[in-house]
Amino acid sequence: MLAVNRILFLQDEIPDPLRPMTDAEVHDAIARYLHREDETLATIKGERRSGRPKSTRQNLIEQQQDHEQKEHESGLWIPDMQNESNLTKLSNWKGEWMALSCLSFVRVDKTGSIRESAFPPKGAS
Repeated sequence: MLAVNRILFLQDEIPDPLRPMTDAEVHDAIARYLHREDETLATIKGERRSGRPKSTRQNLIEQQQDHEQKEHESGLWIPDMQNESNLTKLSNWKGEWMALSCLSFVRVDKTGSIRESAFPPKGAS
């Protein structure tokens, strides 16, 4: 599930010592998340012989990146990384989908806007 993988990635972005993240830090973490497969994709492209079709893996990564970029345009759904108590809960989270209901979420779009969201995610909530 993409949402769980995203949250696991962002869990690793929690500052040590634990403190609320700044707007810039949140946007940097999102940028790292959105570009996490760039190196793998470059390797796959480099290994493909000229004139050969894209591999299934390359297609999947490109589709995933396209989907995430489009979601980021309207608001990428992430845990609220600017709330210290939420970060404490996130740092203790064990990867279970239902345990996410105790966290607060936001949507962060490309323009830098951050707005409250809900769990589970519903469209552009």
